[in-house]
Amino acid sequence: GGQPVLAHVLSQLHAGGVRRVVLVLGRHGDAIRAALGRHPVAAQLALECVDLGATYSEGHAPSLLRARGWLDGPFLLCTADHIFDAHVVRQFAVASLPASLDAIALVETDIASHQRGLPATTVRVKLGRAAADDEHGGGSGGDGGGGGAGGS
Repeated sequence: GGQPVLAHVLSQLHAGGVRRVVLVLGRHGDAIRAALGRHPVAAQLALECVDLGATYSEGHAPSLLRARGWLDGPFLLCTADHIFDAHVVRQFAVASLPASLDAIALVETDIASHQRGLPATTVRVKLGRAAADDEHGGGSGGDGGGGGAGGS
């Protein structure tokens, strides 16, 4: 309470072991940067910003591609409005990616049953493994969802 959702996200990333975060900012980027600069979690993280400018309008996926020059190894991609428990962040930080997979993702498979009475952006996570040949293409998942870019 009393702080931006992004501050909660960053706090959980830090508690989960992430020390470097690359934020992709568009409209209101200056205000977001200023608000985070006043928040205690900003002093605990190496925050880097990819500023797309106030008029950016190409969409979410292309905006993430703009951050690839700031990434130099494994990374965790998460949105600014999904708060994950630090335990989940730690699980991903220590997970090794099998050679047959390019990514590990949290995927919500039954949103309706988990969100009764909760806001539409609520995410419930259950860690587990899916078979590489399952109908969703494999990877780790379960009943969770997620995704801003953080590096450890």
